[in-house]
Parts: sequence; C-alpha cells; structure tokens
Amino acid sequence: MTSNSRGFTLVEVVVSIAILSMIVLATVTAMRTLALTQETLQRKSDGTSSMVAVTRFLRGSLGSNQAIMKSRHGLPAGQYFIGDENEVEWLAPVPFPGASGGGWQLKLSKLDTDLMLRYRKDKSNQHWTEEDASYILVKDVEEFNVAFRANAYSEWLEAWGEGLSAGMPSHVKFQLKVAGRYWPELILEVGRL
Repeated sequence: MTSNSRGFTLVEVVVSIAILSMIVLATVTAMRTLALTQETLQRKSDGTSSMVAVTRFLRGSLGSNQAIMKSRHGLPAGQYFIGDENEVEWLAPVPFPGASGGGWQLKLSKLDTDLMLRYRKDKSNQHWTEEDASYILVKDVEEFNVAFRANAYSEWLEAWGEGLSAGMPSHVKFQLKVAGRYWPELILEVGRL
C-alpha cells in the first residue's frame, strides 16, 4: 500500500521552526543593539553639543569681546578680572536678550555638581547673593579647575587679580571632568584694552 499524501514530516517541521526561531532571535538582538547604539550616540552628541556651546560662550565673553575698563570717580581704575583655581569673575559686554547693554559682571564656578554662570549688571563692589541671576551651563560636573597666565610664555598661576596681578591675564585655562570623562583642556586668549 502506497501513500500519496503530501505534507511535511514531523522532523521537517521541527527543523524549520528551529531555523525560524534563530532568525527571529538574531533580528531581535540586532534591533536591541541598534537601539542601544542610538542612545549612546545621542548621549555623546548631547555632550559634544554642550561642550561646543560652553566653549563658544567662554571664547566670546573672554576673548573676542573686549573687557570693559572700570572707572572710579570718573578716573580709570583698571580692568576687572579676578579668579582662583575654582572660579573666575570678570566684567564684559554680554548681549543678554531683553537686557540693556553695558558691563555685566560674570562669575563662573562649580556649585554642587553644576557649572554655574552667575551674572548681574556691574556691581563689582558687592558680594554675590542668591538674588543674582544664574544659569547652569553644564550638569554632572565632577571637577572644575581654572589657571591663568600673564603672557604666552609665563607659567600658569592658580589665582589672578585683587592684589595678586594687575590687569587682565593673557590666557585662561579651564579643565572640566563631566560625567566621568575629561573634556579637552580649554585655553582661551583674553581680550585686553
């Protein structure tokens, strides 16, 4: 007796299901890897964008904009720039939206885990208060160091201004460690009158 039934044997069905499940597993693994890669690239892209924005702001306010000459009682009193290894404070013309021109006092420092820019109209003879405006430039900052030098050939100093040095430094160096990674050292030439 011969059987002319057409169909698949049990072995053929089991083999085809095993091959299909391997294809589905490989596809799911590839999709998950693609999603993780996209998240990683997005994080790195956001970090790079943040680094570029901070660099542009600092380069603009310290470098291309000329620092404002302070005056006391109508007489020149020198340029306003002070700092130490943890913060820097300077006076510069910065175009804030909706604000009038003139000198703005800027202070860049690490506050908890944030790189904070504090700013106010020129009140360089007053201490900073909680009412002064502030903006977080970078979050998750682990280290923030600043150094200064008088000219392109001098040694880096840990502090500048108020009896330590006269006028403006020629360069300021910033070193940041953000979310476990060091940013490239940022060395900026400071505008001088």
